[in-house]
Amino acid sequence: MKSKHEIDVDFKTATKQAQALHQISGELRLLATKDMEGNLQSIAQSWKGDNATAYLNKGKIIETRISDTAGNIEAAATAIENIAKRIYDTEMRAYEEAQKREYN
Repeated sequence: MKSKHEIDVDFKTATKQAQALHQISGELRLLATKDMEGNLQSIAQSWKGDNATAYLNKGKIIETRISDTAGNIEAAATAIENIAKRIYDTEMRAYEEAQKREYN
């Protein structure tokens, strides 16, 4: 049986990991929307022709993949938070029940 401290530490660790994933997701979204989009617009303004169009289309595909990956990471972070909270609540209830039994 885990101690209250161990339960708290496990929950805080999972929460920190989820927050790190949220941050990574945000950075990827920024990369896709600001950096990629800006670069693609700049290229579109200064480069014309079939090769430019093909390059820009590939760039848009990469931008979409980065955004999709960011969304997947965000979903994983949210799942980690939800699971960590359920585990925390379950372990705390078990801990409290064990404490009641020890004192009765």
